Amino acid sequence: MAQVHRQSNKVAIAVYDDGIGIPNSLRSGGVAFADTKEAIQLALSKGVTDGNGAGNGLWLLDSIVDAASGSLDIQSDGIGYRKVHKYNGADATIAFRNVNTPVGGSTLVDFQVSTNSSISMSDIFEGNSPVNLWKESHETDPSGRSLRLRLADESSGFGSRYDAAKMRCLALNMASDADDKVYLDFADVPFISLSFADEFINKLVREVGLVTFIKKYAIVNLCQSCAEAIDYITRN
Repeated sequence: MAQVHRQSNKVAIAVYDDGIGIPNSLRSGGVAFADTKEAIQLALSKGVTDGNGAGNGLWLLDSIVDAASGSLDIQSDGIGYRKVHKYNGADATIAFRNVNTPVGGSTLVDFQVSTNSSISMSDIFEGNSPVNLWKESHETDPSGRSLRLRLADESSGFGSRYDAAKMRCLALNMASDADDKVYLDFADVPFISLSFADEFINKLVREVGLVTFIKKYAIVNLCQSCAEAIDYITRN
């Protein structure tokens, strides 16, 4: 579950896992600990794993929460861990408590981050930026300067404003990552509604400005009906 709290500038995300729980997970990886409290503490450490991964997931989440002055709550096998930054830049307070775990072996991870805080992933990774696999999969050539947004792969439909708004958000984010152009690729898209054209292209042009749109974006592989829809909506 994810929530956006606009008034407090917070993003809250909760993940529930009805698997085997943190203690049993670490035991399967040969990690020794005295009790569930220590197991949670170890799970938050870098490189502690059950043997199926690198063991950096909760460590990375904890680091992001610190960088964003947020909060982190973990509940597993009857023990709750809570870290809270009361305001931006404040030291975190940490506490453990007994909780009622509804399903044995289940784990709940609930965290909030402040959108007012700038997060440097390079700092979190100690100077090494993580590989952006999503960006790599959308590069048009090995140089990685231009990116391609292929609507047939990314959009679940071409009729609603909801789907078009998601494409506009992707296009805006890709423009921030691309050194050169973002290609809006309509290959294999047989039609788009006027609402889709307005929500995606027309609002994108209005948001970034005509000159920036021409410099940063290129529309390619338009079929005739898609071209007519975009022409109509941008003329009116």
